[in-house]
Amino acid sequence: MNTTDNSNPLVFSKADRIAIITIVAVMAVVVGVSYLYPLLQSRKTIESHANLDSLLMVQDVALVNTNTTSLGSATTLSPFDFNPNEMSHQQWEQLGLSERQIKSINNYMSKGGSFKTKSDFAKLYCISEEEYSVLEPFIQLPETYSKPKKQKSGNAPANKPAKEDKRIPHNSAKHEVIDLNIADSTQLATLPRINKYLASRIVRYKNSLGNFVDVEQLLEVKGVDTAFFYSIAPYLALSQADVVKINVNTFEFKALLKHPYLDYDQVKSIVSYREKRGFITDWEQLCAVLDNKGTVNPRLRYYVEF
Repeated sequence: MNTTDNSNPLVFSKADRIAIITIVAVMAVVVGVSYLYPLLQSRKTIESHANLDSLLMVQDVALVNTNTTSLGSATTLSPFDFNPNEMSHQQWEQLGLSERQIKSINNYMSKGGSFKTKSDFAKLYCISEEEYSVLEPFIQLPETYSKPKKQKSGNAPANKPAKEDKRIPHNSAKHEVIDLNIADSTQLATLPRINKYLASRIVRYKNSLGNFVDVEQLLEVKGVDTAFFYSIAPYLALSQADVVKINVNTFEFKALLKHPYLDYDQVKSIVSYREKRGFITDWEQLCAVLDNKGTVNPRLRYYVEF
């Protein structure tokens, strides 16, 4: 007959074995949670920072868009010399006016209206103050209007020659040469055809670049085309001012994105490369990193360091 020795301490009953297995399982869960919890919290923190950076980035883009559109339709103008009394519908369109504005001007003139001075044009309700400030230097009308003097009957000289117009054309007046890297908006506004709004845009663009390295960078400013640039080029100079550089290895995403020569995809490639492979060592390597992300502006080379 087989008998079980219940006095042996190494032999456990079924209930004892279940209790031991349960205790071991609970301890394993506690140890696992204590190990994984810090890792989960760390990951959650990283994701929250990433979400915060994304939110800040969206806010920055929204702010840029707001600032860009705050100037109104004045930024859509492409000014050239014009006489508002002689403009066709197509010429108004080329100037940058909307259909509503053109229709309003045509209605005014169809009822016998005309423009004798620049201020007459400024009185149009369809032209904003900002738009007039942009167009004013190009309006081929006098500042003030003088009525012709009536000649006394019987004393009018026959075939009197017209009086010579000795006024100096706007673009032929003498101006001092201005240094683009030093001048403020007030000084720039003294140049021919540069109003205060364009002068402010030039200064803002210079600051966003970190100073100009080439006078022709002025062509990158909205409102400056080739003809306009060469008309003011004789009055421009460029000092060897220190260029403010950005470090592609240490600057954060938002700081890199602020530079005019880098777009979102390019900055994303730089940051991704840094995180996965380490520092970018030179200009050639940077070009390789940005190879599939659009054209790299060659002038960017003057504004980066490693």
